[in-house]
Amino acid sequence: MTIVVRAAVAVGLLAGFYLVAFGSVIALAVLSVWLWWVLPGATAYEASGSLLLLVVGLCLPLWRLIRARPQPPPGVPVTGQDAPQLWSLVRELAGLVGTRAPDEIRLVGEPNAMVWEDAGLVGLHGGRRYLYLGVPIMETLRVSQLRVVVAHELGHYARGHTRLSAVTYRGLRSIVDTIGRLGKGSLVGLLFSMYAAGYAFVALSVTRRMEVEADRAAVRAAGREVFTFTIRDIEDLVVAWVAYLRLHASAPECCAPATFLDRFRELVDRRAPELRRAPSWLKRPPPRWDSHPPMAERIALQADADDAEPPASWDRRPGFALIKDHDLLAEALRLEDLAKHFEWVARRHAEDTAMRLYRRAGGRTGGLGTVLDLLDRGQAAELATRSLPDTVLAAVGSDLVRWSGAKWRHTWSEPMDLVDPAGEPIGVRELVVAACDDPGAVPRLREFLAEAGVPELLLSNDPDRLAPGALPDSYALLLPDELYLLAHPRNSGRGRVPGDVLAAALAAATLAELRWRGRLAVDQTGEASLYTMDTTPTGDPFLDAVLERVERTGPRPAYRWLQLLGPELEVAVRRRVEHREPGAAAVLASARLGMLRALRSGQTDGRDMTLGMLLWGVELSGRVLGRRALLLRFWLGRHARRDPLVMAIRTVMSIGLPTPEIRGAGPY
Repeated sequence: MTIVVRAAVAVGLLAGFYLVAFGSVIALAVLSVWLWWVLPGATAYEASGSLLLLVVGLCLPLWRLIRARPQPPPGVPVTGQDAPQLWSLVRELAGLVGTRAPDEIRLVGEPNAMVWEDAGLVGLHGGRRYLYLGVPIMETLRVSQLRVVVAHELGHYARGHTRLSAVTYRGLRSIVDTIGRLGKGSLVGLLFSMYAAGYAFVALSVTRRMEVEADRAAVRAAGREVFTFTIRDIEDLVVAWVAYLRLHASAPECCAPATFLDRFRELVDRRAPELRRAPSWLKRPPPRWDSHPPMAERIALQADADDAEPPASWDRRPGFALIKDHDLLAEALRLEDLAKHFEWVARRHAEDTAMRLYRRAGGRTGGLGTVLDLLDRGQAAELATRSLPDTVLAAVGSDLVRWSGAKWRHTWSEPMDLVDPAGEPIGVRELVVAACDDPGAVPRLREFLAEAGVPELLLSNDPDRLAPGALPDSYALLLPDELYLLAHPRNSGRGRVPGDVLAAALAAATLAELRWRGRLAVDQTGEASLYTMDTTPTGDPFLDAVLERVERTGPRPAYRWLQLLGPELEVAVRRRVEHREPGAAAVLASARLGMLRALRSGQTDGRDMTLGMLLWGVELSGRVLGRRALLLRFWLGRHARRDPLVMAIRTVMSIGLPTPEIRGAGPY
C-alpha cells in the first residue's frame, strides 16, 4: 500500500505538471496579446515575441510526450529450444515469487538485468513481458547467483512494479524533456526545475522501495548469503566490464566475440588487476538521482528477512551453461549500442593518450605541432614512450576526430581504425609509422593532416608564444584577464570551472575583446563564422598575436576558434594575471557594478555587458550579480543567447559530453 500511495502521489504531481504547463501556455498567450494594447509597437513586438517563443517551447515537448510510447530496448531473443534449462529456471522462480513468467527472454551486451512490460493505459493495463539478461552476467555469475538476479527481476512483476514504474519513470522523463526544451537558465525553466526536483523526490522514493521489495523476492529464492555475494559481485562486475572494454578498444590485436568473452571470463576469475585500474573517465560515481538504494543499505535491509530459505547447496556452474546455443551470447555483443560504446571508449582513450604524449613533448603548452617538430628534428627519443607509432597515431586520430569529422570504428575482425564521415577508412597509420622511423616523412604527414581539415596552426610549433609573462599592476585588464580572475575558485566561491570550458571561455573573451575594438566580426549565419575586419595592430602584443593568427588562418566557425585557441590562451592568460589572483576583489566589485549599470540602462553593446554575457556562458553570472537577482540574470541570459561567441562556449561544452551511461549500469 505504501508504494501504491506514493505512486498515486507521483501521478498527481505529473497531472499537476501538465496542468501548470498548459496553464502557463494560456497565460503566456493572453499576456502576449495584452502587451500589444499597453506598450509601443517595437517594445510590444519584442516582448510578445519572447513570450510566444516560450509558448512554442512548452507546446512542442508536451505534444511529443503525450503522443510518445516507450519502446522496449533491443536484444537477442532466446527461445525455449536455445536454452531449455534457462527457461525452466525462469518458470520455476516465477512460480516461487507468485507471478506470470515473461513472454520473451533477450540477451543484451551490458552488465545488467531488467524487466519490461508493454503495459497500456500509461502502465495501468498489463501487456507482453520481457526479461533482459546481460551477457557479462551470464558469463561470470554462477547459476545460484543467477537465481538471485532473475528472482529479483521477477519480483518486480509480482509486485506490479513494471506498471507503476511506467507512470513514475515516464512522468520524470516528461518533466526533464520539457525543461531541456525551455533551458535550465531561463526563468520558466528554473521554476519547472524546482517542480521536477519535488517530483523526482517522490518518484525515486517509489522506485527505491520497489528495489527493496524485489530484493526480498531474491532472498526468498536463493538465501541471504547468495544474495549478498551476488550484489557485491555485480557491482565489481560493472567496473570490470567497462575497464575491459577500454583494454579491448586500445589493444592492437583483434578477436572474435566468443574469444572476447572467454578472455573476459578468465580475467574475472583470476581477479586480474587490470580490471581494477579503469581510467578516471570510466569511474562514474553513483547518479545523484539513483533509482537503487546503496549496496550496503540493500544488504542491511535484507539481514532480518525471516522468510529467507537458503538453498540446499551452491550451484557453481557458470550461468552460460544454461544456454545450449552459445553463439547467442556472441551475437548479443554485435548490437549497435555496444559498438557505439566502443567508439566512445576509443575516442576518450585517444584523447587521454594524446595528452600524456603532449606533456612529455612540451609540458602544458605542448601539442601535436610540438610532437611533429620533435620527429622532424630526429628527436623521437625525447618522447620516451614504449610504442611510439601507436601513441602518435592516437594523438593524430584525436585531432582528426575533432577537426575532420572522423570516427573510430570497431569491428570484431580488425583493430579499431579511423573512418571518414562517409565510412571510408583513413589510411593514416602508414604515414604515422613512416614519420616515427624517418624524419623525412614528417612533411607528408603534415600535408595529409592539413588536407583532412586539421588547422595548420596545430601542425607546427609556433615559437612566438602568446604568454609574455606577468603583467604590471598598472596594466588595464582585458576581458579574458577579468574573466579568468572572476572564474578562479578563490573569487567565484565555487569549484573550479572545468578546464575545457574555461579555455573555451577565455578564447571567446579574447575574440570578444578584438570584436569590441573593431578588429573582428562574427556573421549571423548558423555557423557564426569569425573573420577579420581591420588588421591594424591594437598596440597590445597579446591581442595582436591572436589577430594575426585569425587573419592567417581565415574564416572559421566561432566554436572551432574556441577549440583551436582555447588551450594555449588558457596558459597565456593564467601567466598574465597569476600574481593578481589573491587581490581580485576589486575586479569582482567593478564587474558587478558595471553589469548592473548596463542591465538597468539597456546598454547591451558595451564592454560590461559583454563580460556579463561571458560569465553567463560559464554559469558564473549568479555569483557576480547575486543569487537574488533572478530577473536581471534572466534578461542577461536573453541577451547572451543572441551573441554567437557566448553561444559558441555552450557549443564547445556540448561537444565535450560527459561519460555516457551504460543502460542500467548499477547492480540490476
